Amino acid sequence: MRSCGIGYRAPYILDAISKVSSGEVDLNMISQLPDTELIQYLKCIHGVGKKVANCVALFSYGRSACVPVDVWISHAINGSMMIATEKIRSICMGIMLELFSSIFFITNRAASELTAL
Repeated sequence: MRSCGIGYRAPYILDAISKVSSGEVDLNMISQLPDTELIQYLKCIHGVGKKVANCVALFSYGRSACVPVDVWISHAINGSMMIATEKIRSICMGIMLELFSSIFFITNRAASELTAL
């Protein structure tokens, strides 16, 4: 694994391999879980946090409601909302994530349809 250059991620990958090969993590079964349960289940793998779990849910399981938010997207969203109350900030963040998700999928769908031509 060292020759692949995965560095600090090696223990995370080994944990994922171990859990999948032992049956502790069943990648087929979890496809039936609701989004929130799928995210929680994926987070049982060492090194898988909210962002990575959302990436897997989005790209591997087609869960369009799962939007990976890294620190830079979070800063952009929070920086653009100088709103006094946390409740309003939370509502606005949810709306912005829905818009981001919609734009992302429209763009990707158009790109894949153009590629298929």
